[in-house]
Amino acid sequence: MAKISTKDLSLIKFYCCKEFKISELEFLSNRRDSQFVKARIAASWIAREFTLHSFPSIAMAFNRDHSTIIYSINQAEKKMEKDTAFGESIIKIIGNMNLKKLGNEAFLVA
Repeated sequence: MAKISTKDLSLIKFYCCKEFKISELEFLSNRRDSQFVKARIAASWIAREFTLHSFPSIAMAFNRDHSTIIYSINQAEKKMEKDTAFGESIIKIIGNMNLKKLGNEAFLVA
């Protein structure tokens, strides 16, 4: 198992874009269409749950402000409770990335 690293924020972005069928440019843009927002909040939640990155470093990687990342994570948690399709998308992304969480540490399983 390899511990999650900085480059994995790019992988999270890649897999979220793939799942929600958007480009990386659309992910990084300021557009607020629902598929772009869903991809961003999913990526923010996965990054916070499966990496040791701070809010500012996640924000920098996703072209956002750290307060936006905090808000996105809270939105993702609410959305997962209400929207089963969104929750299933996050589970699919985590599975596709082969992520495992052991205690407080996250790993990519080789």
